Amino acid sequence: MESLIKGPSDREVYVESMFPLNHGYPLWLPQPDRNLPLEYRLKGVSIGDVGFITHSGAFDFLFNIWAPGYNLSGSLCSVSPPKFATSFRESLPPRSTISRISDIEWEMNASTIESSGAILFMPCGASEEDFINERALKSYISKSAECWYRYALKQGRDIDRHALYLVTGCMKSNSWGTATFNSVESKHQRTLII
Repeated sequence: MESLIKGPSDREVYVESMFPLNHGYPLWLPQPDRNLPLEYRLKGVSIGDVGFITHSGAFDFLFNIWAPGYNLSGSLCSVSPPKFATSFRESLPPRSTISRISDIEWEMNASTIESSGAILFMPCGASEEDFINERALKSYISKSAECWYRYALKQGRDIDRHALYLVTGCMKSNSWGTATFNSVESKHQRTLII
C-alpha cells in the first residue's frame, strides 16, 4: 500500500514564498468578506484595520482604529491612536510580478530549480500606502493590544492572543493572479506556463 505524503497547502506555500520578499503579509484570499458593509468591500483592507488571518488565508476585519466613532463599544480602550499620516506611491507598474523565481516573462513562463514557490501577477500594477509614524504606533499598540483581544473574543472569534494584526501598510491592485507549486521530488528544472 502506498503512503500518501501530504505537503503544505497552496496557501502555506504562497505565504512562505512571498513573506521573505518584504511586501507585508501575503494574503492568499485578498478580497474582502462579502458579509462586510459595501463601503468596506469597495475599499478593502486599509491602514488602521485590526483583525486576524483566517485558516483559509483571508483577513478577518474587526475594526479600524481611525474609523469615526471607534471606541469598541465601551470595552475600556481609552488610548487614542496617533495622528494618521501615510506615504502613498504607485509602487509597481502594469504587468508586474512578485516572486523569488527568476526569468518571469509577460507570457508567464517561469523556470526554477526550487521544489516549491509562488508567483503573484498584477497585470494592472499596484499602489502601496504605508503608515509613517511607526514609533508612535508601537506605543499605541502596546497600550491597546489587550483591549483589542478582549474585543475579538466578545465578537465570538476564537483566536490566540498573539494572532491580531494592525494593518500598517497595504499594496493594492484591482487585478491579480497567483500560482503556487510544491513537489516532494528532488530539485530539478521546472517550468510553469500560465
